[in-house]
Amino acid sequence: MAFFNISFFIGGGVFYNESVEAPLTSTKAWSNVTTVAWKPAGFYSGFRNQMMAFTMFVLDSIKDEHGQIIIESIKMKDTYGSNSHFDFERIWDVSHWNSFYPRLPRLVHADEKIHTHFNATKVDWYWDGENITDRYGLNGIKTFANPHACHKQQSQLLGMYMRYSKGKGTPWDGAKEGDIHPADILMRQGALRPNPKLQRILQNVVDRNIKSDKNWGNDYITLHARVEPDMQAHPVCRQLKVFKLDEIFTSLETTWPEPPAHNLFLPINRESLEHRGYPNEKDPNSTNWIAVNNLKALNDAVSKGLWDGRVKVYELGARVLEGTDYEHISSTTGSALNFFHAINAKIFIGTPISTYSHDIMTTRFYRNLTENYKYLPAGLEQWTPPGIKRPEGFGC
Repeated sequence: MAFFNISFFIGGGVFYNESVEAPLTSTKAWSNVTTVAWKPAGFYSGFRNQMMAFTMFVLDSIKDEHGQIIIESIKMKDTYGSNSHFDFERIWDVSHWNSFYPRLPRLVHADEKIHTHFNATKVDWYWDGENITDRYGLNGIKTFANPHACHKQQSQLLGMYMRYSKGKGTPWDGAKEGDIHPADILMRQGALRPNPKLQRILQNVVDRNIKSDKNWGNDYITLHARVEPDMQAHPVCRQLKVFKLDEIFTSLETTWPEPPAHNLFLPINRESLEHRGYPNEKDPNSTNWIAVNNLKALNDAVSKGLWDGRVKVYELGARVLEGTDYEHISSTTGSALNFFHAINAKIFIGTPISTYSHDIMTTRFYRNLTENYKYLPAGLEQWTPPGIKRPEGFGC
């Protein structure tokens, strides 16, 4: 068993310098580091909402000087698929994450010998009336590592994140308004990544979908076209919206008369378009003709390509997980695949009205992938032009 002598500084001035058992990458809890568990014990809603809440929980844990997070308390949810919760480790590389300690809190499993107040099976505390007890029923037992309970709801974490992403609020000491937390930058640079099994699936899928030849290689463009019916109805920032998919395609082909890559990845909610994308024969006046035209534009692009067929258009998402270990949690896992495939594109085009687009752009910026554009009614505009020190905050 390896031992490491850990000496570090956290937050407002707490130093630790003790020999601890197990390597940094282990998920074994250390008794000499403060621990926090999230009381709601499970995320909900879409993939990016879950990850925004997770990000703010991590930043809040650092602010409160906790060096460990109990991993059983941050289960994810396949909200738009099986509707079931699943273990965080199922899709994330936790060992890799823990290698960034102490800049990031370690993700550890509950240890009944250390966390005597925490019931890992029920993901709850041992209670004696209104008091937290240890597992043996002795009231008031406290140790250095026994977990603190974070009672914030996901809606609170999301509210904090939205304020933070708009450059408002300072969730850590010494921050200036508009700063991005160093831990957030680490996550965007790769501390948070899919686990090896999921990475292999992504690579296999990409290899099957991307054309490659000696002239073009395997470069691809990512276009996040947020034109689904729910965004049509969403009332905010309407002056920035482009509702028609074919108009976005035209903007791309006008901006680059010669295609800059041989492939275009299009993460889009096809099910939402298909749900509303057909004429209502019984009540034609209720037909969502924008959705009808967008579904046709999508199908034409996938079947015929863009730039007169010189660029292949493809989708990934939940359907590529059929027959894998992830087919029963394919909605959230498929969204994760889309996100991580999107950030590695040669060029990214998105919309400033979407947190998904904004998060891809910001993640790419901190990976020095700065060829990013936003589509607007007047056409494409550079999103991360040369010389900027930080990307713009989310404004919608």
